[in-house]
Amino acid sequence: MRRFFSATWRTIKGLSLTLLVCALLVATAYAFVVEGEQRQISAMADRLDRLQRDVERARQKNRHLKALIVRMQKTHGLAEKIAREDSGLIKEGEILYIFPH
Repeated sequence: MRRFFSATWRTIKGLSLTLLVCALLVATAYAFVVEGEQRQISAMADRLDRLQRDVERARQKNRHLKALIVRMQKTHGLAEKIAREDSGLIKEGEILYIFPH
């Protein structure tokens, strides 16, 4: 009977050690997976922040351009002034003189 308990105890110790090693391996693997996912989440959050800033800049530019369109529609000659000054356009029959600075 004593041998039976002794053999049983050795078997239980062996199984316990095996289960402990397996549990440690699973916990380590889980930690690596979670850490990798957290890095991905952090990178995605950074990218989302950049994209949101880009969207806000585009919205501001759109508001500015819409205001310019409204101003051009209301102000006679503004479109011509912008075309002449910014793009260097001239009317038909005009001669463009460029003076050196």
